[in-house]
Amino acid sequence: MEGLTVVLLIAAVAAWLNLKYGEDRNWENLWEAYGQRNEIEEFYRKFAYLKNHRIRCRIKTLSPGLAKGLFPSTQASMRIEVHKTDAAKARELIQYLDNIK
Repeated sequence: MEGLTVVLLIAAVAAWLNLKYGEDRNWENLWEAYGQRNEIEEFYRKFAYLKNHRIRCRIKTLSPGLAKGLFPSTQASMRIEVHKTDAAKARELIQYLDNIK
């Protein structure tokens, strides 16, 4: 009985890890900003535009550290991630938004 308990415990942990971290496989990076004011304003403008067009997207904030290569940074970077099924439409919308700017 003890061996079965260990196997079930391992299976439960594996299922939990898949639910927690497996979801990130369905998202891809669309836009990234590094803390300058004009980049942050552009970032939120694009995020709002995508949300208004019902694109599934989210904001990921990355902690300061090594950003843009190997140079230390004190500024956090932020990413707009879109769901893979919405990625093509999101790119079209962002390209249109950049063209009318």
